[in-house]
Amino acid sequence: MKLFKRSDKFESPYYCRIKCRGKTTERQLDTNVLAIAMTRAKDLKKALRGEKWEKLSEALDPSKAIRTICKLGDIFTAYRSVPLLEPKTTKDNIYSVGSIIKKVYGAGAEVEAMSATYLTGDLIKKYQEAVVAAAGDDHIKRDTAMRTANSTLRQARSLFSKGRTNRFANIYEKLSMPDLNDFMQFPYLRATKKLYSAPPPGLVEKTWEESAKLKITAPNLYLAFLLGACAGLRRKEIAYARRSWFSARTLGNGRRAVVVEVMTEADFRPKGKRKRDIPVSPFVLDEIMKLRGELLPTDYIMPQEGTPRDGLETIRCQKTFAVFNKWMTGIGWETRMKLHELRKFFGALVAEQFGIYTAKEFLGHASVTTTEDSYSTMLNRKGNVVDVEGDYGIKISTNNGTCCDQWAQLGSTLPNVKFCPWCGKAK
Repeated sequence: MKLFKRSDKFESPYYCRIKCRGKTTERQLDTNVLAIAMTRAKDLKKALRGEKWEKLSEALDPSKAIRTICKLGDIFTAYRSVPLLEPKTTKDNIYSVGSIIKKVYGAGAEVEAMSATYLTGDLIKKYQEAVVAAAGDDHIKRDTAMRTANSTLRQARSLFSKGRTNRFANIYEKLSMPDLNDFMQFPYLRATKKLYSAPPPGLVEKTWEESAKLKITAPNLYLAFLLGACAGLRRKEIAYARRSWFSARTLGNGRRAVVVEVMTEADFRPKGKRKRDIPVSPFVLDEIMKLRGELLPTDYIMPQEGTPRDGLETIRCQKTFAVFNKWMTGIGWETRMKLHELRKFFGALVAEQFGIYTAKEFLGHASVTTTEDSYSTMLNRKGNVVDVEGDYGIKISTNNGTCCDQWAQLGSTLPNVKFCPWCGKAK
């Protein structure tokens, strides 16, 4: 048995030449990946072992012995048809697959017409090498490029992630998929983690001052601001936040506090399926209720904008978030993910004041390593977790003062913070 190609081109398929009882036959193995070709050739050899020559044709019938591997376009079509996926997420993940292939094979590569056998560990290796080479010798640019490459690969792999394929078990049921183990298990680049950096001097204060104007001019934006800056909620959590998530409680020190319980709903599931509690100032709930009562008759805090189309899920307030990004850009924020930057700012304050483990719980990270990767310069090891107050499991500061007192002693990391992030009052 011998494997060979009829062309020197990378995309040309492998053939298998088989000798049996003095006769020779050749069959195309429908793959350009050597490892897959060898596996299929071995399967054919096993099928022929002990069989008569008359059954060779049947054993080598591609419809029975050799599957015709699907095209990438077939995978994309099946992926787009999955219900309950955000259109932007679907688009970005598919785009990531294409960007990896085009980085290796050129911008003119017709991705959707290519065989799914291109998804290999070798493809990832060549992609990573190309990305790093393009960054040059500057270590900062190289680290940035490596993080970008890892993010792109993570998105591309999400098309075949266990969580998603388990949830939609029949997504690729009708397709002949190749072995994706190498593609899914090839290691990420070991890039230096990007630590959180404080906003430029005066930007936080300006943001709080400008946010007060939103109460009258754009109440929807003000609601998003409160949930992001004062509770550290993710973008989707803000969109699906309910009034029922908020509950007022009296702590052991007699101080009244409000706790936001991020939980699973019929149309929403927290990242990692983890329920979490976040303490906020009563000021936040009061502000939300003042505006929300005028805006909505439902339990949602953010108003609905548009309806899901084509059976796909959509973020409830995409238009609001788009306008919010422009608002933050106008103030002076230069980061790409504007709303997420407020969540990171909230996490930085919690990490510095109460410790990294408390920040992990409030932000809802699955592992404290994730939190440390962003806020390792703000570790507070004196109290890794804040004292338990009440019987609901959330950990809140033992400081007996007001929320403003708790945030008054920020260290040198964020020297320009002059407003309490829980109530918005000047210190």
